[in-house]
Amino acid sequence: MKERWTMLGLLLFFLLSVVMTCCFVWQYRMPKLEPGAVGLYDLLLLGR
Repeated sequence: MKERWTMLGLLLFFLLSVVMTCCFVWQYRMPKLEPGAVGLYDLLLLGR
C-alpha cells in the first residue's frame, strides 16, 4: 500500500512540475508590455 502512495505522489509531483514549466515558458514568450501600458491587472483595478 505504501508503494502505491509513493508512486501516486511522484506522478502528481511530475505532472505539477510539467504544468508549472509550461506556464513559465508560456509567460516568458508573451510579448512584453511597453512602459506606461495598461495591463490586465490595471484594467481589473480600474473596473472597481
